[in-house]
Amino acid sequence: MDSQIAPITILPGQVQITRSTEELHSNRFMRTVVGTGVSVCIWDRQLLSGVMTNFMYPRPKLGETSTMMFGEISTKNAISMMHRRGSKTEHLIAQILGGSRGDDIWDKTGFENITVARKILQEMKIPIYSEDVGGRMGRKIVFNVFNGNVAVVKVHALRDADWSSNSRGG
Repeated sequence: MDSQIAPITILPGQVQITRSTEELHSNRFMRTVVGTGVSVCIWDRQLLSGVMTNFMYPRPKLGETSTMMFGEISTKNAISMMHRRGSKTEHLIAQILGGSRGDDIWDKTGFENITVARKILQEMKIPIYSEDVGGRMGRKIVFNVFNGNVAVVKVHALRDADWSSNSRGG
């Protein structure tokens, strides 16, 4: 069996769950890119499975449709997905990444995205093992579901190609 498995690309408004198994003969990777948006990576250290989110806004405003573009919805959904796959809360750990400040100094979207992720994880009793949040730079993120490691590359500018699921670049 080929040991090369393509990474799973998570685009804004998506939540994806996967696991590493001996049958795959490989670690399983998920990747995404965020600016003011946030990615929450939740890892089950027993089942070697994980879920990654990419959301753009903290919560829907009155009258807006609830979608995975909102942190309140996507983070709760990610936790629910893990539980449906057999994860126990005591085996879960989380990492929060992103939430940079855009060019508009009055725009608090990044900060609010970080805040909502922290709040939901705290309510669900999932410990936050690390954060790489805030600042002025975007982030390219790779999540290894086999060992729970997350690699972050900070970038000054995000390119359209960074969002493509066909992108091969770093």
